Amino acid sequence: MNLDDCIADIDQIRRYLPQRFEMEQLSRIIHEDLERHVCVGCRDISDDEFWVRPHARHAADARCDHVRGGRPALLHSPSGTT
Repeated sequence: MNLDDCIADIDQIRRYLPQRFEMEQLSRIIHEDLERHVCVGCRDISDDEFWVRPHARHAADARCDHVRGGRPALLHSPSGTT
């Protein structure tokens, strides 16, 4: 599945979903399988999201951390506990 694909952009999504601003969770639809009733969407996030600033220090800590216990660093808490 290619995350850069787009079968429905944000303007098309907004025709059907009422969420806006912080509650808007889709940027585009990238895959649709009508036979299986499956649809895959994604959300582009940026550094200016409302929740980023309170978590920026922890995100930087996680990016600089090593993989622990065979799991990616982002799956453990910044304090080192799981």
